Amino acid sequence: MTKFICIVFLLASCQEKYSREEVMRLLDKGAKDDLVKAYYMIGQNRDTSFLREVIINPYDPRIVHDAEFYGMSVYQCKMNALKAISGVLPPRKITYQPDSAIVNFYCRWINKNTSLKCDEHAKKPW
Repeated sequence: MTKFICIVFLLASCQEKYSREEVMRLLDKGAKDDLVKAYYMIGQNRDTSFLREVIINPYDPRIVHDAEFYGMSVYQCKMNALKAISGVLPPRKITYQPDSAIVNFYCRWINKNTSLKCDEHAKKPW
């Protein structure tokens, strides 16, 4: 029984603590490596207070070369965060390449389920 308690304690103490201040700091930096980490944290914690930041410039194609998120694009991390927050699967698989069908899908979800209006924030770069 004591082994079980020790294992549970170790697992609980190893989990990363969520800090809104840390997320805001990462978003303010604006570097792609920092952004993907922030979007990952937002998605993991299903923090709806950052929806506006997630949906601004959703087509960001920059690829991360950091070991933790290697090969992922900023777009991909944003859409995965929206997938986690909404609990709804997109119409297509989320890959590193920006896909307007997925962006529009989550924009409709945001418009329907929140007070935020996605249309004014999610503009295609072209």
